[in-house]
Amino acid sequence: MNKKIQILGGVFLAQLALFAFLQLRGVNADFSHSEPLLAGSFSEIDALELSDGDGKVLKLIKEDDKWVLPDKFGVPVNQEKLAASFAAIFNLKASWPVGRTMIAAKQFELVADKFERKIEFKKGDKLVHTVYIGSSPSYKKVHLRVDGSENSYSVDLNTHDFALAPTDWMSRKLYQLDRSSLAKVELNTIVLSAKKDSDFVLEGLKEGEVTNATAVGVLLNRLAPRFEDILAVDTYDNIGAKYLEYTVTTKTGVQKVFSYFALPSSDLVGGSAKDKPTEDAAKDSAPTELLLKVSDLPYYFKVPATRVEELSKAKREQLVKPKDSSLQKGSEESNASSSMEADSSFASNEGPLSEQ
Repeated sequence: MNKKIQILGGVFLAQLALFAFLQLRGVNADFSHSEPLLAGSFSEIDALELSDGDGKVLKLIKEDDKWVLPDKFGVPVNQEKLAASFAAIFNLKASWPVGRTMIAAKQFELVADKFERKIEFKKGDKLVHTVYIGSSPSYKKVHLRVDGSENSYSVDLNTHDFALAPTDWMSRKLYQLDRSSLAKVELNTIVLSAKKDSDFVLEGLKEGEVTNATAVGVLLNRLAPRFEDILAVDTYDNIGAKYLEYTVTTKTGVQKVFSYFALPSSDLVGGSAKDKPTEDAAKDSAPTELLLKVSDLPYYFKVPATRVEELSKAKREQLVKPKDSSLQKGSEESNASSSMEADSSFASNEGPLSEQ
């Protein structure tokens, strides 16, 4: 009797082991091929809508093969950043899921009423895919679920790569300057002209003077400061007094004028500005924020005043040095830079000539 029970017990265990093996093999078969999580490719998408659990929404659309922000004056976005961020989702593979039920999806914050990001991929008026990004199990990993599936995955993505602020997506090259293409820079009473080798010399040098190439290079690197935001397009009501203006001319004869205006305090802290300050008052009152209007662009850019303060205080004597200074070259250039720093932090290297 005991022998029969042992035999039957052994058969049962063998069947149980076989069942478990077949089940495991079936599950492995579902995910062994690592099929893409999303069908198609990102190049087919022409509209995106991002949102968070608090109701904040950001829209991006493709116009003439370029992505723009339709709710922010149609400003162009950083094309490379956008393509890299969203194509990364299309490149994800359906590997082993960390959850296979909607209960698990809710725990991972991947449901319609609880998520970190919801991304809708559209083509024309058609919704192609909806993706939920939820909690983060570890550094640079997030939980993700595709709407229509109950499977949750842990993938190599970062929620911060899908920001909802328009400024995080704007192109920072809207008014970039290529030093090699410039012929002349006119700033205050300073005129710099390019030589054949793209080095710039100060016009109106006196006998015994030469251009301080180091100081000039620093000045040129300041001409396209990074902006913080775009506040208007075409026109700006209640614009403040002019703070600074300079002109750059390309070797093909195209002129680009950079005009800075004091941003009225009413636009910073609310209220209304009754009187515009004079141009001198704009500098004396030391505005913290400026409006930048570039002549060939329709936008009004918000720029911190500290980024152009050095330009507004640039002086001719900072850009020259004695001609016969070969033995004192190092010390005099050092003194020139120190003078600029003491006067206006002119020599601090904030960025390249091409706006980033």
